[in-house]
Amino acid sequence: MFKHNGLNKIFHLILIYGAFSQVKGQTTSINLAGTGSSASQGRVEITRNGVTGTVCDDRFDDLAAAVVCRQLTFQNGGVAVFDGRFGAGTGPIWLDDVTCQGNELNIEQCTARPWNQTNCQHTEDVGVICNVSPVVSPSVLPATTRAPAIQPSNCTSPSPNIRLIGLTNLNGIGFVEVRRNGVWGSICDDQWGKEDAQVVCRMLCYD
Repeated sequence: MFKHNGLNKIFHLILIYGAFSQVKGQTTSINLAGTGSSASQGRVEITRNGVTGTVCDDRFDDLAAAVVCRQLTFQNGGVAVFDGRFGAGTGPIWLDDVTCQGNELNIEQCTARPWNQTNCQHTEDVGVICNVSPVVSPSVLPATTRAPAIQPSNCTSPSPNIRLIGLTNLNGIGFVEVRRNGVWGSICDDQWGKEDAQVVCRMLCYD
């Protein structure tokens, strides 16, 4: 009985480790691409053994973005972008469920599913915006900086059940919140794409 239980435990450990292991690759490079991309912002693309693909936004966060930016020589961190503004990529979705501590030198030192194993679509391709200059401490931010607030709707008769939370001097840009049974809450970005954003914009009369 002990042998069988021991083998089962070992087998389960192998499965768990195999599902999320370090992303050690062969010959890889990373760059930013897509609509409106530049050296410091764009859709994350990885070229592996001559084949270019993308990275899914599942579990990807600002720590992972900082690692990508560091790999691209931007040392001041960055933010992950989930709204599809850089467009959908093509080819394989090389990485999914990327999790970084933030101090890695490159994305291959982070953990993720094995290469090219994903349940994502290209509508979930993640982007990053790298900080080109050092991040300013909140204690010394310019007086003109405004705190996030409820964005004004562009409608003459706004919907009472959807709104944007963002900087008041940047109309039409912010986090989407919906109200259900009188309680406001946010929306997860899984499977969220350009078409979903267009629906929200239409509801807020940004046509």
